[in-house]
Amino acid sequence: MQEMISQKVRTLSPEIDPLRMGMGQTEADLEKPQVMVESTFGDSHPGSAHLLCLVEAAAAGV
Repeated sequence: MQEMISQKVRTLSPEIDPLRMGMGQTEADLEKPQVMVESTFGDSHPGSAHLLCLVEAAAAGV
């Protein structure tokens, strides 16, 4: 099975685990895939005002 990118990052940047644990994640959480949901929503992008509700729904689904 191919190693997940989120797990490769842990070996490339060993300081990430303590930082995540400082944010309340457990050791078991560190083994899980890490998914980031990003958007261009914002006041500076009037054409993307509809994205906030979509991003929130996507994040809730993850």
